[in-house]
Amino acid sequence: FRPVDLFDQIQAQMKPLADEKGLSLVMGYSAEMPAMLLGDPLRLQQIVINLVSNAIKYSDSGSITIEIGRARQDSWLFSVRDQGRGIAETDLENIFEPFWQAEDSARTSAFGVGLGLSIVQQFVELMNGKIEVTSELGQGSVFTVTLPLLLPAVASAGGAAGSQD
Repeated sequence: FRPVDLFDQIQAQMKPLADEKGLSLVMGYSAEMPAMLLGDPLRLQQIVINLVSNAIKYSDSGSITIEIGRARQDSWLFSVRDQGRGIAETDLENIFEPFWQAEDSARTSAFGVGLGLSIVQQFVELMNGKIEVTSELGQGSVFTVTLPLLLPAVASAGGAAGSQD
């Protein structure tokens, strides 16, 4: 898949939601972003859309930044940073649990049933990746997903001798 095309689609899909709340949606690509990556673009798209959707829901002003960069030779980082309300340190251990929501009863009913981050974690694990979150109350959150995605040339070099792409 073409990562820039995928993230352009994500931005086009999520920008109207960000605009409704007066939020900026910013994309940041690594200078070494390849034209192609091997992996599951549909799962990656769902992961990033869920993270951006949460960032929009829990932000009242500022910007949401999606950054894409290389973690190692064989893996890539995808992060979503917001300037929202943040997550209490005591809640961080629970945020990936199905149906879990922070104690904020005034907003809970408008924000779904609490499956988004659980689904994100499941997709990340299915793709042999990891997800991390850092957050500070009143300052926002950063969700960082690391996924093992190969460049097409690297993948074909590991294939059978004489194979062609």
